[in-house]
Amino acid sequence: MNHYILIGTFKGTPNQFPEFSEAMEAQHAYLKSYKKKGMLLLSGPKTQGGGGVILIRLDDEDIQHFIDNDPLVKAGIQEYQITSFEVFDILEYAKEW
Repeated sequence: MNHYILIGTFKGTPNQFPEFSEAMEAQHAYLKSYKKKGMLLLSGPKTQGGGGVILIRLDDEDIQHFIDNDPLVKAGIQEYQITSFEVFDILEYAKEW
């Protein structure tokens, strides 16, 4: 498995998308399902707004599937910049992840 940082950027402002609230609620459930599987370490909105950040661990062939099925992506609200990285050092309590 590889580790990925996904940086999401909205394609406009939330009020431009009538389905924004519904898509955001669906995305929270979507991310929670990956968290329960132990694949998602963290996620949250960017402090300046306009998108969010996800730290996830997936097989190479699964990252595009994850993005394509993200409710915000499916609704045309958000796109992701994908960065794969290797873990070099990590706090002891997070090593299980």
